[in-house]
Amino acid sequence: MIIRSFLKCLTCGQAHIVRIGMGQEDTQEHHFPCDSCREPIHIKMNIDYHNISTEVVCVENSELIPSTEEKLPIRNLDANFLIPEEDKGADFTFSRLKQLAKIITEADKSGMIPLSKHSGPIILGSPIKRPEYWAEWKLLKKCWSLKRNQREKLSDRKLEEGSVKLYPKEPLQDIYDWQTRLMSNLGGFEYEKKFQTIIKSLTPVWQSEDLVEFKKRYEDEMVITRGNHYFEILKDFFSSYNEFSQVIFLVNSGIDIDVDNQTSSVNFETTKMFYGNVFEIFSRQVELLAMMNNMILGRKHDQFGKLTLNKYRKLDNSSRCTPFGMNVSFTEISAEFDNQLRNASHHKSFQFSEKDQLISYGTGKGGTGEEQTISYSEYLRRCTRLFLQTITLFRVELVTCKKLGMKRPF
Repeated sequence: MIIRSFLKCLTCGQAHIVRIGMGQEDTQEHHFPCDSCREPIHIKMNIDYHNISTEVVCVENSELIPSTEEKLPIRNLDANFLIPEEDKGADFTFSRLKQLAKIITEADKSGMIPLSKHSGPIILGSPIKRPEYWAEWKLLKKCWSLKRNQREKLSDRKLEEGSVKLYPKEPLQDIYDWQTRLMSNLGGFEYEKKFQTIIKSLTPVWQSEDLVEFKKRYEDEMVITRGNHYFEILKDFFSSYNEFSQVIFLVNSGIDIDVDNQTSSVNFETTKMFYGNVFEIFSRQVELLAMMNNMILGRKHDQFGKLTLNKYRKLDNSSRCTPFGMNVSFTEISAEFDNQLRNASHHKSFQFSEKDQLISYGTGKGGTGEEQTISYSEYLRRCTRLFLQTITLFRVELVTCKKLGMKRPF
């Protein structure tokens, strides 16, 4: 559904027509420049899905105005899809339908969500409920935080609240079940395939003679820190979810982004550090894959081909995936891992052109090498890929811990 509203920029007075594609959340926010003075405008739309009503709210540098027949600049906005360049200022366009059609096609080809059973927007997430991921995360985050602070009774209350509100037909068993469900839905059928491939490859781990020592090291040295990392990167992702939500359904469906498609909301200030942040966390968390790869190869968990575990832990972060480079199931889940993009993100060396939504950055040591350019939509796609790799690894870890009777990260 497209919601049509009229507003004006408070800086220069330029009036606009905004056509807002309704998203999956109860509230969606949009940042875009005024068509005239280019100053940023920030609006949000509240959605009541029970009564099928909406409310557009001007947050910054704008106010609503009465509708008019006057010809005004048009701004197409969408919470969950991209806008082709030629449609940015066009009226009576529905570019989201083409992208949705691609998602449905990919779902059908995957065999994981048959067209005969599900179609339309419900294809975007769980087949039993609307994919309101940001709203669900707010509840899970509180439950998780309380558990981390050893407030078990309060945590259990939030678990019950989430179960009744979000999963009334399939009650949540515990917080780990809740984590798994949200991450599974976020990953979509593209990352479900990667997850299943990894799990199938772990049979030698379950049968390893080194399980006692592996379990001891994991519980003594790793579990608390790893839980902290997962919690922090999920918080980081959802703090900018209105930006990432524009690409997540394309990414978790395995669909490449057309080069002429742009985001309708641009809030680069909130996302420019994200790639570097998730890169750092993923490069640390893959230690688990490196250990399990050793066991798959018949070695002890801390016995690498040429390295000790201590030397592995001292590797540059960009080299941390190298020891399992021949394990296809592991390399698929670490395919997005660009140290050059990480450096630019982490060291704040991006140059962003809001007019054409292009990010430029230098490669090589210190960013002094050849300049690279990517679109903002591509940057969001790559951030989202790296994030989904990380939470898929979290799912693998939860399964491993349950299978081997180990403490689980939280």
